Amino acid sequence: MQEIGGEIGRVLISEEQIQGRVRELGAAITRDYEDRSPLFVGILRGAAIFHSDLIRHVDLRLKVDFISLSSYGDATRTSGQ
Repeated sequence: MQEIGGEIGRVLISEEQIQGRVRELGAAITRDYEDRSPLFVGILRGAAIFHSDLIRHVDLRLKVDFISLSSYGDATRTSGQ
């Protein structure tokens, strides 16, 4: 596993486990939304990779969009809300 910005602590969930669960979710969505065309909305920066991985495992005609959010409002620092 490549380290980014220093040491990584103990890995709790392996990449293989995560990818397995993503495949399971994709199959469940395919089954639950059969005969429909769902819209997948991902939050930019936070969910883009998961969003992409998930829709690869959904065997349906679907629509994809992204939304960008911030808590900054008119300020230059986050409000924390």
